[in-house]
Formats: sequence, C-alpha cells, structure tokens
Amino acid sequence: MSKCPCYPSSQKPRKPMNTIIEQLPLPDPTLEASSTEDSPHKRLRHNSKIGRLPKADRDFINSLLDDGLTYGQIVQELRELDPPLPYPISERNLSSWQATGYQEYLRHQERLDLLAANQDVIYFAYMPISKDSL
Repeated sequence: MSKCPCYPSSQKPRKPMNTIIEQLPLPDPTLEASSTEDSPHKRLRHNSKIGRLPKADRDFINSLLDDGLTYGQIVQELRELDPPLPYPISERNLSSWQATGYQEYLRHQERLDLLAANQDVIYFAYMPISKDSL
C-alpha cells in the first residue's frame, strides 16, 4: 500500500470544518407528511374534518369561500351534495378551515397566478416579431 505524497506520514487527513451538510437543519420527525392523490410531492396534511376530505371536496369548499358565501350557506350546500360527504361539516369546521387550510389554498393560487404571469412575459419576450406587426 502506497502512502499519499500530499500528507506527511505523521499527519492524518483532516476533515473540513463546518461543511454545508452539517449546517442544514434536520427535519422534525414529529411532523406527519403524507402524499396527496393528485401530486407526487409530499406535503403536510391538515388534521381537521375538512382537511381529511378528498381534494375535490376541499376545492369545492374553497370555491364557495371564494364566492363569499356565509358559513351557513356553505353548510346548506354541503348537505345537498350528491353523493354526500362522509361526515357532516359545521360552521365551526368552516371557520377553522378558513383560518388555516383556506389561507394555504389562497397562497397556492397566488403562486399559480404569478407563474402564469411569468410564462406570459417569457412567451412575449421571445416571440418572434413579424414584419406585419411593425
């Protein structure tokens, strides 16, 4: 076995200090992550009644909140669904959802709008200019 000429025989290679990997925070093992049916990405799941509903039902509730319906009107709409929800949703459940999951939904919609706007800017920035448009 040959010795490396970079290090004198009396010295051992040193480990670099403060590597980037050592500085990264470890994930919190107490947080439960689960994947959604529609996305391969994992995300934290809400543990509320509405958070446990299928995505299509959550999106429907979010759209009713977008439309400005009162909690009572939304509860009535949900009672009339066919097929019905697996369990009843109360005004209190809706209030809790509006403070948490609905806010997450709004942030997601805002990100989607920004992405769409950026795509439009990129498209028009690189769109070839025809002689007729001048």
